[in-house]
Amino acid sequence: YFRNLVSGIPGWHYQDFHIIKSVFNNDYDIHGGAEELIYPHHEFIFRISHQLQKINHVNEKKPKWIHIGILKIKSKKMSNSIGNTITISDFLKKYSPNSLKILFLLEPYNKDFNFNRRKLKDAVILDNEISSYFLSQSFKNANLPQSVNGSDSQEFSEFLRILNNNYDTKSAISHIIKCIRGLESASYVKKMTDLLGLHYH
Repeated sequence: YFRNLVSGIPGWHYQDFHIIKSVFNNDYDIHGGAEELIYPHHEFIFRISHQLQKINHVNEKKPKWIHIGILKIKSKKMSNSIGNTITISDFLKKYSPNSLKILFLLEPYNKDFNFNRRKLKDAVILDNEISSYFLSQSFKNANLPQSVNGSDSQEFSEFLRILNNNYDTKSAISHIIKCIRGLESASYVKKMTDLLGLHYH
């Protein structure tokens, strides 16, 4: 619709706003994207949505804005236009999905991430350690237990406390490794890895 009215960068701003207005009726809880979108894109959407609420005399809705860092290679933004991209499909030909997830979980979500081989190597090592732990537990117990006991539930609150500190996934991974090396129960460790989207069978 808006593509027929405006073009270029202004058209992009209006198109996104129109989606918010027509699909979500300007009522949503979380809006996010890369930090480079804060200004002018998200600033535009925020201000025009706020003005629309005033015009319609509705209570101001304050969605939570979440902005993430930019993925970079050799200090340059990964971009198709530059031609420095690594596709997920190509990555998964050599490494596991969990290694990719851990690679990003080891970085603060709101900071730029400079990809390099050392960071990838660290992620693969951690992935292998977690995978080996579950493999050893499955041999011991035939199948991993599906429930956690009382003491595990109490310890799990520490894991949640770590995540609640601005989604500190790096410390959360460190906590998982500490539990593995301390030979905590597999059910407890599995509950934590599942919550981070790490799936081991």
